[in-house]
Amino acid sequence: MIVEFRLLIVDLRWRLAAVLLLVTPSLLFSQNDTGRYVHPHLLRTHGTISAGLMTDGGYLNIYLHGNIEYYIDDRISLRGDGFYFLKSGSGYPWLQNHSVFSGASFHKMTRNHFDPYIGLQPGINISQLAFGGACALYPCLVPEEGITKVNPVVSPLVGFNYYFEKVFHLFGEARYIYGRHIADAPTYSLSEFRFSFGLGVNFN
Repeated sequence: MIVEFRLLIVDLRWRLAAVLLLVTPSLLFSQNDTGRYVHPHLLRTHGTISAGLMTDGGYLNIYLHGNIEYYIDDRISLRGDGFYFLKSGSGYPWLQNHSVFSGASFHKMTRNHFDPYIGLQPGINISQLAFGGACALYPCLVPEEGITKVNPVVSPLVGFNYYFEKVFHLFGEARYIYGRHIADAPTYSLSEFRFSFGLGVNFN
């Protein structure tokens, strides 16, 4: 788990360095721009690899994260997010841990292309435990895997967008997910911090 987490940090550092190299010239040329880029009917989307750190046990999960967001005015946007589970760290692996969210974000008014926001999204989570790593901690109902279950979850989030071109933007986001996997005995916490970072596409 520690090795996997270190590899993930190294990968995120390289990705951050690459993105900064791409966006730095545009940031420099837009420093004197006092016009706000965000406007009603703006549509943005992204796809990236996200990391999740579970609060119960500190286990690491990796996801494919997709998002679509529509601004109904300068301050409020409607958004949907999907997380497709790719793999779990050793010790307490998941066979499935997918989730879908829908909600709203509230954006702080700025005079440039920087767009900070907070949001709240209810959603559903499709989860299934692999008991191979959990039998040492909990009694197993079945030898190899648990029951697949759909459970409600809720997720507050905070992040930013930076629209440095007409088509592309840089984004960073952190969210907390609260819920429980209610299928096996005992139930297991779905609470997790997830982090996303990368480049997205926007349409006027």
